[in-house]
This record gives sequence, C-alpha cells and structure tokens, in this order.
Amino acid sequence: MKPLGRSAFRGRSHVGVQGEGDSGAVEIGEQCYPPRLRGIPSPPPSLFVHGRAQVLTMPWLLAVVGSRRASAAGLATTRELCAQVASVGAGIVSGLAEGIDTAAHEAALAVGAETIAVLGGGLDEISPPRNRPLAEQIVVAGGALISEQTLGTPALPRHLVARNRLISGTAAAVLIVECEPASGTLHTARFAVEQGRPIFVPPPDRSGEMEEGMRLLHERFGARSFDEELLAEACAAPLPATDPASGQLRLEAE
Repeated sequence: MKPLGRSAFRGRSHVGVQGEGDSGAVEIGEQCYPPRLRGIPSPPPSLFVHGRAQVLTMPWLLAVVGSRRASAAGLATTRELCAQVASVGAGIVSGLAEGIDTAAHEAALAVGAETIAVLGGGLDEISPPRNRPLAEQIVVAGGALISEQTLGTPALPRHLVARNRLISGTAAAVLIVECEPASGTLHTARFAVEQGRPIFVPPPDRSGEMEEGMRLLHERFGARSFDEELLAEACAAPLPATDPASGQLRLEAE
C-alpha cells in the first residue's frame, strides 16, 4: 500500500477521521486489494484506504444495506442479523449512510466484528458529517474506510451510485434489510445481480414496513431469505484470479 501520509490531509476544511490507522492507496495487483472486487466489471485500478488494509482480504464478508429512513423494526433486525453474521466469523461491509448502514456498522462494532465502510467521496469527506465519530470507531477497532475517489472529492449523487457497486463487489453476498421501491438501494441490488452476488432479505416476518420494496427484490432480483448456510455457500465460492491482467481479459471477453 502506497502511504498517503498525514500531510495529505493538512489544510483541508473537512478532515474525515482522526482515528489511528494507515492511509494509503492499494493498487489492483497488490495483496491487500479486495479479491472479489477484482472480478467485477470495471474494477477501480486503485483504492484509497484509511485503517487496517488487511481486513479487505477477508474471505467472509457480507454487504448490509437498506433505507436511510429505516423503521425501528428494520434497525432492530439489522442489529440482530449482523450479530448473527459476526457469530460465524464474517465481517460487515456497508456505506456509512444514515439508517440501515449506520446500524450495520454499529452492530459489527458492538460484537467485535470487522467492518468496512465504503465512502462515496474522498477519505476526508465523511458523509453524513454526523457519522465522523462512527468512522473513527471503525478505524480504531481495526476496520477500514475505503474509496475510489481522491481526497477532496465530495460525495456527489453519481459518486454514491458508483460507490454501491464497490459495496456489493467487495462482499460475497448482499443483505438488504429495507428497501423503498424508488430508493438508491435498488442500485446496489442491480450491481449485485451483475456481479453474480446472491441477494438476501430478512425472513418475511422481519421485513419491517417496506413491504412493496421487499417484494420487488424477491420478484425482480431473485432475493432469498437470509440464513447462515446460504451465506457460507456464497463465501465458499472461488475467488477471482489475482492477476489483474487476466481479470481484465476475462471482462473484455464477456
């Protein structure tokens, strides 16, 4: 990992996090680059990382996303399922947004599980700003913040959409807890399908108040009710080749 150094953050009005941890750029050919991310269409040639880069190579990673306007039931379900995931040794990937994302990161931290936050802007642009303390906790606990955007890049809508492909691409599977019919969460579902990632949803009696959106995930995206055996099956799937050149050839051939 090529270090960025603390000087890269000096003089900026929106310093992201002050927690301990290295900051640097991980190239696609390096060992710390997320192995599953290499196999997606148009993987970023490099990622900017703040925290423990080794966490990116965990074989058991579950992406957990959902509505920013989450219901109380949805938040409770997120915490319960993330604790269940952590109990089998899996880490949590999410986007540090309000609602389900925040609950997923907090649940992972509460049970000592590794968690990765994928940012829509640069590492010094934490969005929403109120989640800066949470970002610091993630780094201090041995997790990582990652972004394909350079320092100083704001979390614009188009960057947030592109960020969603990294959330699903870094993980072995995607758990969507709540989803409104016209929400940005559907972008993550579409990326997951394109990347061959299974989509999970809570069991029917835990779907919260977003019934129409959850039904859409079942009918259009083939979502299945979450259980640990399905997660284990997804995590056991072979990882893509570590040679970025061969991976690019494979993508072009498709």
